[in-house]
Amino acid sequence: MKNKILKSIILLALSLNSVGILKAQITAGFATGASAYFGDLISTPAFFQQMSPSISGDIGMSLGSRLRARFNIAYLQVRGDDKKSPYWPTRNRNLNFKSDIWELSAIAEFDIFKSENVLITPYLFGGPGIFIFDPTTIDRNGNKVHLKYVGTSGQITAVSALSQEGKQVVSAPRQAYETQASCMVAGIGFRVPVGEMYTIGVELGYRFTNTDNLDDVSEKAYPAKGSISSYAYSLAFRGDEVIKGAEPGWQPRGNPDVKDSYYSIQVRVAKTLNFSRSPYKKWYQ
Repeated sequence: MKNKILKSIILLALSLNSVGILKAQITAGFATGASAYFGDLISTPAFFQQMSPSISGDIGMSLGSRLRARFNIAYLQVRGDDKKSPYWPTRNRNLNFKSDIWELSAIAEFDIFKSENVLITPYLFGGPGIFIFDPTTIDRNGNKVHLKYVGTSGQITAVSALSQEGKQVVSAPRQAYETQASCMVAGIGFRVPVGEMYTIGVELGYRFTNTDNLDDVSEKAYPAKGSISSYAYSLAFRGDEVIKGAEPGWQPRGNPDVKDSYYSIQVRVAKTLNFSRSPYKKWYQ
């Protein structure tokens, strides 16, 4: 799936090159703002909670008076912490994570009105993307841990496959999950011209993904003691840090039936690189 998306992005780039690039409006953009996620540690509709920084850059070209395409590279952070949940069962689960995300996407952008006719231009945008992620946490000793390599759901890893005695005891082995995934971007934004060459605006972009491991939490059941190393188990179940002596109870660890998603809200500045094609010249004549 990820290879198909990457091929689609490359094919779109090649096709754009033959669309008459000299006749198109070419733009370069930069955006910065905040990002967050929805998953097992933050459930909908808790928008704009536990936000983290994000930045992105893009280059694009017009395909008509209201349609344009751009290629976007973004760096985002997402995080979730049960301690900040308004629900006591979730707080008592006591899991947390933070992840860096690097994303590449091919975006189609459609203006609701022609830029030549309105000063404020609202638009819709969307397209396929691929991204890499790396969920981490802080263990009980204050050390940063890359969770993929721990195996908190019973995946076979160098850490999880060994018991305290050094014997491999995992009864139902699963491969460690991939930290490369695909997404579909969908969003809305608006922009206003600032002079003949620049625009500034705001974008809200949502990413639907094909992974449920963005937060390292997916399986409903907690791994049984002894099925993974004591260190891996200490990161799979952390309720005993809240209630001394606690054991996993009725509450499931995660929900594998719902994929994770993430989103960003950013302020974007773009520059028209070929002045003669700027649609905003008439506003400043």
